[in-house]
Amino acid sequence: MTDVRSVFFDELSAGRQLVLMPVSRFMIEKPFRIDQFAFYPAGSVDPASLRAVRNHTLPESGFEKLEGQQLREAQSDATGASVAELGTHAIVAFTYDLDWEAFLNATHADDIELLRKLSEYADQAMDIIKLHFCTLSAPHAIPGRVGTWGVGGECLCALLYRLNDNESYLIAGRGVVSSVVVGMGLELDEAQCSSPMSLPGAGEVGNIARHGLRLYSDLMDSNSDTVKFARAMTLLEYLASPDEYKNWKKLKGDIVAHLAKSDTAYHAMCERFRELTSKEDAAGVQIGLRTLVVHHARRLQDVVPSREEREKLFMELWRYCYTVLDDLVGLAGKTREELKQHRKGLRTAIGIVNE
Repeated sequence: MTDVRSVFFDELSAGRQLVLMPVSRFMIEKPFRIDQFAFYPAGSVDPASLRAVRNHTLPESGFEKLEGQQLREAQSDATGASVAELGTHAIVAFTYDLDWEAFLNATHADDIELLRKLSEYADQAMDIIKLHFCTLSAPHAIPGRVGTWGVGGECLCALLYRLNDNESYLIAGRGVVSSVVVGMGLELDEAQCSSPMSLPGAGEVGNIARHGLRLYSDLMDSNSDTVKFARAMTLLEYLASPDEYKNWKKLKGDIVAHLAKSDTAYHAMCERFRELTSKEDAAGVQIGLRTLVVHHARRLQDVVPSREEREKLFMELWRYCYTVLDDLVGLAGKTREELKQHRKGLRTAIGIVNE
């Protein structure tokens, strides 16, 4: 088994704390890294080796007056989280700068707030994984939130370890607003685990890409086709114009620039975006999907009744979102002005005259 302490020894020696969190509905065949985050297959790390201090548990009768740290520990224990359960899941390990004395004297409410912060921090890496391995047409293959266990649910847990004390504490609580519980989740084979993945670098476009990745993950977690469509269009709007609102007539060129390989394809895709957003037929009736769903409050199932056609639509939208977002991740070190010039250059290269 991997001794995670040795992997992060330098950071732990510098005073940071080690954090281990499970990821439900996520199966991997080999360890891999995404920058500061290390992922391990189920059973390859022994959390018990981190000498977890046992939480206070309620008696079998279920009745006991508790307060202070005993109450905090019992509330964590009541979620069903355990060190043994943690070891049966894929684990993400990382270090975190934490006021250890404040943590030792915290409350259960403080634990929940910390768990949410830790989950959101590690979700940066899961966002990259979802970008490369999840699609809108396969909702059954979406991993759970960082910190969840079993089939996923409302609770999060984390094991926090301090090198100087050579002991750890398991905290758990209800911290998930929503979760996906359809299907078996995401499985990555050895080749996929070996794929090079990294977080967007520092820079103005990197900040845009990071927020775009978060929106992309929210899109993957959508619980209805209507919400999924609306979130896909919102993501594309953001990627085209992250700083200000623009209507789709002005937006579409900045999206299509990443997609089209010829002037013919460019104009055809611009027309397609009119159909996806706002377009009237010969009789003056609105047929644009976004306008019908967002402004006319129509369900996507009513506008596109065929399940096969909706699946084709989502594959199309996924391709648009993925292509643009992947480009922005690659351009992370650029400024907004450089991104603007890059898009101009893409259009010029296929013979489109920029205004």
